[in-house]
Amino acid sequence: MRLPIQAVGLMVLMILAPLSGCFGENEVETLDAGSLSVSNSDALQAGMWQTITLQATNGIAVFVPYFIQDPGSMRAQNGTVLDMKSGDKVSMNILFPPRNEEIVFFLGDIGRVDWPIREPDQSWMAWLSNPSTGSAVQAVDNQDTGGMWPWLVPGNATGGEVVPLVMETSRPFRSDLTEENGVGASDGWVNGRDVYDWVDFITDDTPCATCGPDGAVGYLDRWVGNANPSYEHAVT
Repeated sequence: MRLPIQAVGLMVLMILAPLSGCFGENEVETLDAGSLSVSNSDALQAGMWQTITLQATNGIAVFVPYFIQDPGSMRAQNGTVLDMKSGDKVSMNILFPPRNEEIVFFLGDIGRVDWPIREPDQSWMAWLSNPSTGSAVQAVDNQDTGGMWPWLVPGNATGGEVVPLVMETSRPFRSDLTEENGVGASDGWVNGRDVYDWVDFITDDTPCATCGPDGAVGYLDRWVGNANPSYEHAVT
C-alpha cells in the first residue's frame, strides 16, 4: 500500500505546482487613491513654493501636473511623471495654483508615459467631471544638464483611464489688509497686492528733486534707449 500512496502524492504535487503562483506572494496590486500618500496633505498651501513628500504603497506612476523644481538641474518645470516602487519616498519642491482650492495628482501603472491633460481654460475639477475633453501629454527624458525628472510634451494618446488623488489647499492672506485692500490676493510667491504696490511705486509722480532725472519719486521715463538717464536710473 505504501508505494501507491507515494505515487498518488507525487501526482497531486505535480498537478498543484502550476497553480502555486496563484497562492504565492505575487498578488495583484489594486491601484487606487490610497496607493499614494502625501505628507502634510491637510496643510497644503496655494500659491507658495513648498516641499512635500510622496510615498507609494504600490508600484505606481505619478503624474504631477504643477510646477515643480527638478532636484538635478534645480530648474522649475511644468509638471513631471515619477515611477515609484512600493515603499519609495520622493520629496519635491512644488508650486500649487493660487486660485484653486482643490489640486489633483494622477496615478497609473508604473512605466506609463502617456497621460490626459485638461484644456487650458479648464480646471482639473471640471475635467474630472467630463474626462472626454482635453488632450494628451507624454513624459520624455529631461534634456537639462543634470536634469533628473521627465519633462512633459504634447502627446498623441492619453494612455486611458487614470486614478485621481484629490487634495485641498488653502491660500495664506496678510492679516493687515481688508477685503477693500485686496486681502484675497495679498500673499503667495506671486500675488496681486505686491504687483499693485510695485506699479504704484514705479509710477509715483510725487515731485522729488533728489530722486533722479525724472524729478519724481517714481521711474516715469523708462523708455529703452542708449544714454537715456531715466532708463539707466531705473535699471540701476
